[in-house]
Amino acid sequence: MKWKPSPPELIEIFESAIEAVPEAERRKMFGYPCVFTNGYMFAGLHQDSLVLKLPPDEYAAFLKLEGATPFEKRGILVRR
Repeated sequence: MKWKPSPPELIEIFESAIEAVPEAERRKMFGYPCVFTNGYMFAGLHQDSLVLKLPPDEYAAFLKLEGATPFEKRGILVRR
């Protein structure tokens, strides 16, 4: 199955949100925008979803969001 590009409006929202994190380093992974600190990815887009990597105390709270599902270790996938 071929991956779809992230919608432009989702990329725009993502870019606006990461403005609040000046130490974030923008990179692409698999062609999708992601952000890193200290060499570790903490957020990115994949198709029409946002992927977040969170500390354990925030992980449970984010799983309660509508559309949020577990993704890998301590990751959250939030579908649009």
